[in-house]
Amino acid sequence: MYIGSREKFTLIALAGIALLSYTLFNWFGLGARPADYGYKLEASRRTLAAERAIGDAKGTDAVAAQVAGDDVQAAMIGLSTSAITTDPGSLRSKVTSTNPNFAGAIVSMLRQAGVGKGDVVAVSYTGSFPALDISTITAVETLGAEPIIISSVGASTWGANDPELTILDMESLIFQAGIIKHKSVEASIGGDFQTHPLTAEGRKLAAAAMKRNSVPLSTALNIRESVDKHIDTYRRIADGRPIKAFVNVGGGLASKGVGGVFDPGLNVATPGGNIVSGGLIERWQNEGVPVINLVDIKKLAQQYKLPVNPPTTPDLGQGGIYRDWLQLRIVAGLLVLALTGIFFAARFVVLAPATDEAVDTYFGTAPRTFRAWIRSFGVRLPSRPAPQESSIEK
Repeated sequence: MYIGSREKFTLIALAGIALLSYTLFNWFGLGARPADYGYKLEASRRTLAAERAIGDAKGTDAVAAQVAGDDVQAAMIGLSTSAITTDPGSLRSKVTSTNPNFAGAIVSMLRQAGVGKGDVVAVSYTGSFPALDISTITAVETLGAEPIIISSVGASTWGANDPELTILDMESLIFQAGIIKHKSVEASIGGDFQTHPLTAEGRKLAAAAMKRNSVPLSTALNIRESVDKHIDTYRRIADGRPIKAFVNVGGGLASKGVGGVFDPGLNVATPGGNIVSGGLIERWQNEGVPVINLVDIKKLAQQYKLPVNPPTTPDLGQGGIYRDWLQLRIVAGLLVLALTGIFFAARFVVLAPATDEAVDTYFGTAPRTFRAWIRSFGVRLPSRPAPQESSIEK
């Protein structure tokens, strides 16, 4: 097939346009940052600082080092079993939760819930996901809001289930380091109400953790009493200020109740499921308070475009939460439309046969229909001389 100078120039121009489009997409699409980018990055930075401080205090843990990809992950992964372990936990979920960028995802959920400077956020967590517990505090504080935290010392496997380094110990450590400004105002033993009861030794160790961290013990005879006490504490400390959102981390019975089924992430709808005895999530939702439910961590990571079970701790600022997806889609759509128009024009106008009678060497058909259609709009197409075939001596 003969390729003239016009065709060569057109192909070079199209290649240049494609390269320019790729550059523009990276600048204005993939490089687009959401309005809350600074909040997300700051919360994640503080979470990473907390994890490193805990790792320094914890020292080398042979078991954690074997199942973790780096020192940060090892710092936030506990034991396979201990006296304060409540139930089995997923190691993949625990590793996934150590990603400090989860704090950025929590910032996103809090902002969607309408949380801002000066607001009060009720928080309930166990020691099962210490990294997410810390991410919750840093996210709330970064937005200028105040977390009121009630925790449970017990933890599932691979969580904060070291009796000498419970979630309360971790709070105190990073509080004293100035990384966070709030810690638990009350705590329960964990594993209560005949669900996953701790042994007498476990209860003694949990009580010792509360004593050395000066956190008051919260006791209750049943779930309903526990929920009522939680609500009373939140409102007493809020001192008349409205609870703007409720954050639950892990599967604490007081939060989910018996038979409660709640989606991971931000929940603003009426609770569902066969609820026998409602927990904190149901109570807050019934009052119209947005609930952020940090459970099913692998699904939550996928929802916010964070890696599941990363081999090492991701760098700060990595993940879909740091991109403005609306702007990315708009830029991508506009570029697709522009490129489609450019390639269409190049193919059927610039690279079309010179005359209506000529055969289209690309499609093998006469292109008269398209050129005649363009001329019907009064558009004058430049006439081009038909390409001359080179002569070959025989």
